[in-house]
Amino acid sequence: MILADELDVPIGDVRVEHSGVSAEYANPVFTFQATRGSTSVRAWYMPLRQAGAAARQMMISSAARLWKSDPSDCFTESGAVVHRPSNRKLAYGQLVETASTEDLATAAERAGWGERLGSGKGVSVIEGFGSYLAQVVDVSIGGDGKLKAERVFCAVDCGIAINPDTIAAQIEGGVIFGLSAALWTNHLQSWPSGAG
Repeated sequence: MILADELDVPIGDVRVEHSGVSAEYANPVFTFQATRGSTSVRAWYMPLRQAGAAARQMMISSAARLWKSDPSDCFTESGAVVHRPSNRKLAYGQLVETASTEDLATAAERAGWGERLGSGKGVSVIEGFGSYLAQVVDVSIGGDGKLKAERVFCAVDCGIAINPDTIAAQIEGGVIFGLSAALWTNHLQSWPSGAG
């Protein structure tokens, strides 16, 4: 019900499926899979609201991209995204596939994928630590014959951003670390035999 409420899905459209036995379903209050004393709501209220809000925003972003519209022109109701100016509507089921690649599409769009000739692009997508990240890097071969990273574009969905500057710093640091490893690892010496 918490997810349905956050996603603007009518409760009559919700189907409940019981989980199997697994550590990933452990109740955070008890650290094992169990519920009692109304701990399900206490333990899962915020995580479920955050997951629902993130999913709803992904649906809105995907619909806006398909309609070539600003996401602020869209809202959700009854399991669908509605485009306020035109009253067009797309059900979540029609948007799931597009929404699942939203970060990659955003990074590719910002990078101008397919626009520049004479250079190459690399792309990566990862899910980790509860976040989704897509990166696109423009590369070229310099006059000296060395690989050069021209630009890096990132799209990140980490949920609610309490401190956006910290998120930007983490991403920028990761980009620097990754480029350093990709461009200069051949200068690193290997570990002595039996070390590491």
